[in-house]
Amino acid sequence: GAQVAMEDEPLDEAFLAGIKEELASIEESEKNIQALSQVFRYYAKHARQLSQVLCDWAKQCFPWELIHAVHLLDDILLMDNTGRFKAELSDRVQSLVVNTFRKAPSEQEKREVARMVHAWQELKIFDSVVLEAMRSAISASGPVGRRILDEVAAGDEDDDAPEPIKAPPAAPRTAVEAPSAEPAEKKRKVSEQGTQASLQGAPDQVSTPRKNASEKVLAMVDKILTTPLEKPLEMLGLTGDGTEGHDIRKAYRRIALVIHPDKNPGLEARCQEALIRLQQGREQAETDLQRLDTGNGSRGETRSEATAAAANASVDSGFKCKYPGCDLPPCKQCANQCCTRNITHCHMIARAGSGIQCFFHPPPRAWARNA
Repeated sequence: GAQVAMEDEPLDEAFLAGIKEELASIEESEKNIQALSQVFRYYAKHARQLSQVLCDWAKQCFPWELIHAVHLLDDILLMDNTGRFKAELSDRVQSLVVNTFRKAPSEQEKREVARMVHAWQELKIFDSVVLEAMRSAISASGPVGRRILDEVAAGDEDDDAPEPIKAPPAAPRTAVEAPSAEPAEKKRKVSEQGTQASLQGAPDQVSTPRKNASEKVLAMVDKILTTPLEKPLEMLGLTGDGTEGHDIRKAYRRIALVIHPDKNPGLEARCQEALIRLQQGREQAETDLQRLDTGNGSRGETRSEATAAAANASVDSGFKCKYPGCDLPPCKQCANQCCTRNITHCHMIARAGSGIQCFFHPPPRAWARNA
């Protein structure tokens, strides 16, 4: 019944036209990925329509645009709390990812694709069968594909992850002793006792690096949970100098791979709490960056709070456009709960401290008169 209800009110064609227009200019700015990801996730109940739009565009775009499409896809998947995009894209993601890897003009972009696939595998974004088929198709593309997958899987670039558990070092050999007159039976007993002692001590030695790894994860979790949301860059381990959207996404991915509950048995509850907090911090960092770009330094509610408020608001006949002084009813598909008649109302709210970017009216552009 719920699925039928979602399909009863498909997204308006004007909305979809705005999405397609933005996809066509996705390579122009890193911020386009951030904005589109936000809109896709806000309208997650229409994941089927939006996933189809994204995949259709990827089939006809230029080869150098594909990497941006996969970055957008990766961002949506990592931040999608509903699971709807994961379900819709499960059968479509392989062709998009493999095609992007094969057509990527540089090894750096191929490595970026492999890194995303590795993250999806670590975080169990898709079923193991889907991911293994994806990896097999990339490996079949040639020796470069196999080498890049192996290098990424080895974690050669994840310098900040907890150190892998290593086998305890072998005990140093003692100097050769002079032959003694002890009976052979006594020597054998001593040797057996030493071997048993070594086996008994081995678990403690192996558990020490594992304990150190868990302590490092707990330290990261504690830092995330104790850092105020007003300091999102500190939570992400970033500085404010020259931070861009891709820096925020990269930091989020790196930390999420370390603290994800599925990778930390026994710490699931704490890690899940930290992961939610980390996502809120990332959203706040993106919001602050967006406001910095528009010249609005005042701090209002976070993007996640604004999105939740818009999503949970009840729309009835007595509800009015959010723009002050407008008595028109709001549009159900407007992220800012504004009317359909005057698109500048939505744009003005979007530029205010509590607004978010809406792609229904259509999306405001920096060079447009009504932006």
